[in-house]
Amino acid sequence: MTEAVLSSPGVAEVVAKRPSRRGVAGAFVLNLLLPPVGYVFVGRVRLALAFLVLLIVAALVAIGWTFESPPGIYRWADDASNVGPIWILNVLAAFHAGWIAWRARATGAAVKRPKFLVHLLFAMTPLLIGLGLRAYLPLSAYTIPSASMKPSLTQGDVLGVYGARGLCGSIRPAVGDVIIHRTGRVRYVKRIVAGAGQVVVLRAGVLTVDGHVAVRRAEGRSLPIADDGYSSSGQVYRETLPGGRSYETLDLAPNGELDNFGPFSVPAGAWFALGDNRDNSLDSRTNGPVAQKDICGVVTKVLKSTVAARVGMKP
Repeated sequence: MTEAVLSSPGVAEVVAKRPSRRGVAGAFVLNLLLPPVGYVFVGRVRLALAFLVLLIVAALVAIGWTFESPPGIYRWADDASNVGPIWILNVLAAFHAGWIAWRARATGAAVKRPKFLVHLLFAMTPLLIGLGLRAYLPLSAYTIPSASMKPSLTQGDVLGVYGARGLCGSIRPAVGDVIIHRTGRVRYVKRIVAGAGQVVVLRAGVLTVDGHVAVRRAEGRSLPIADDGYSSSGQVYRETLPGGRSYETLDLAPNGELDNFGPFSVPAGAWFALGDNRDNSLDSRTNGPVAQKDICGVVTKVLKSTVAARVGMKP
């Protein structure tokens, strides 16, 4: 079997050769694990480019569908990167690349295979696209890491957030919104209860903003303040802010360590945020107000939860 080195402008040198049995298997495996490198391996660079475009479009459609109709892609997997339809697409592409290589081998046709650098470029491109979408797409998904927002949100809930991860400070929330904010490199999920210039006071767990008491009504049920299996239970309350926003909170006792606070005047360019789980939350009572530049997004709805009725709701 002879080999001929050909030139291919814009692609670098290519080697024309008849695929071996290993070449057929290689095309299959590469497209299965590193799509669309299998297409590059069999000399179909344009097909590889088309597959990349398909991946981008499919990702955007899947994200949009999930935010519009939760749980969307989360109905198939706990992790959005491990979704069944994506693997089905990869398997189909793997068989297609393997079939192209097998047909070339059966007919004795030579495949113009680009050099390693081109293979590496196509292997890295999906990763770079994924990182770019994750950082700058204005729709993000976050998983609740703790019990600080019980009972509204529980550990493991997946939240749909309006705001790009890499562009904190561009989204302006409203009082009552649940937000994602950063403190150093750590991101927190909390609820805004007051804005710049407002005065916040907590007495025996009762919140007051600018002298207006947030109405609190006992719901007649209790929940553990942490999901560790041995924590004490707190009472669930329905709290309504002076502006009318209503949500549930969890309070262990009226005279807990954080139940008395203030008065505190929220400085300009900042917000006052609390966890709904008032006795198990690191928030503005301990960490200070949240600067506008550190707000990374506003939670629009719950995408996935162990509580089915919560899916699709705005917390």
